[in-house]
Amino acid sequence: ARGAARVMAENQRKWQRRMTPAMRRRFERVCGDLLDTLGYEREYPDLAPWRVPALRMRAYALRDAWRDGRVSKYNAARDAAESLPEAYVLVADQTRGDASVVHGGADARAFERMLQAALDENPHHAVVLKIHPDVWSGKSRGYFPRESLPRDPRLRVLPADVHPARLLEGADAVYAATSQLGFEA
Repeated sequence: ARGAARVMAENQRKWQRRMTPAMRRRFERVCGDLLDTLGYEREYPDLAPWRVPALRMRAYALRDAWRDGRVSKYNAARDAAESLPEAYVLVADQTRGDASVVHGGADARAFERMLQAALDENPHHAVVLKIHPDVWSGKSRGYFPRESLPRDPRLRVLPADVHPARLLEGADAVYAATSQLGFEA
């Protein structure tokens, strides 16, 4: 086809041209064996490969099983019934004064900064705020009272307590202080 040679020439090594030398070096350290197997020429052929330690691989396998099983400490909650934005980041509220928050070194200001960071760092994403189940049930207060939330059209507060699995599956990033939701992510 006409123009195919030019297209192919422009596609050659495109992935390398878009990386800094430091990024290419790290990439080759992790994927060098695969590049060799697939016949790609490496820039750093003598670089010793980086191997993922066995304990870390076990941790990854546990994380994957946790996610695949859709396990949560809030398994009783239903999946979100409403549609979620196509591109979003998730922010987790917690109960005000919870021991994990206090001993984790967070406070109300940390939650304000976390929400603002989610908005600032993700200008092309919706920011979905998951209110803690105990706040929805009225047992506790959270760190995000509706009247103090920023007036940003990208901010969306989930209208009910929902199971976190579906939220985590679609989130491009998760912002949490000491919430288990951060561990589940």
